[in-house]
Amino acid sequence: MKPHQQIVTLVFLLFSCACLAQTPCDSIANYRQFDFWVGEWNVYQNGKKIAESSITPTQGNCGILEDYRPLNYAGGNSISYYDSADGSWKQNWVANGRVSHYVEPDNYSEGEMQLIAKHTDKEGRPFQLRMIYYYDENADTVRQVMDRSTDEGETWTTVFDGLYQRKIE
Repeated sequence: MKPHQQIVTLVFLLFSCACLAQTPCDSIANYRQFDFWVGEWNVYQNGKKIAESSITPTQGNCGILEDYRPLNYAGGNSISYYDSADGSWKQNWVANGRVSHYVEPDNYSEGEMQLIAKHTDKEGRPFQLRMIYYYDENADTVRQVMDRSTDEGETWTTVFDGLYQRKIE
């Protein structure tokens, strides 16, 4: 094989390997909207450390997984993902034997990401809304605020206001 043929073959192989390593979710901006939250975090509320959290990409980079580990009680896990079928982010939070299904509202102006869940009683009647706001404060801090409404969104009460501080190694 001539030298210029070897170079062409090498370039082709390198390009092929790079394409194989990339997933469809890597190149679509909507799948990257929640990347600011990926990392290893200490979680603080009112200046006191209350938890640690690991936020990692899913296989194929199409979503993110949270492993939330409070210092004083049982934790939980979530998977957040962009649903290309309806163009919104969704999150399933699992803790204490319950699952909360959050969806991104159509319009919002608070934070870089906002998700809402409607909780129902055993008869399927709504009894509580929960709204989570994520603020990308800087490269090393994400603020997460959770509000609750028991009157179908007429009034809201903040039930959690925490700072995720990136762990420095």
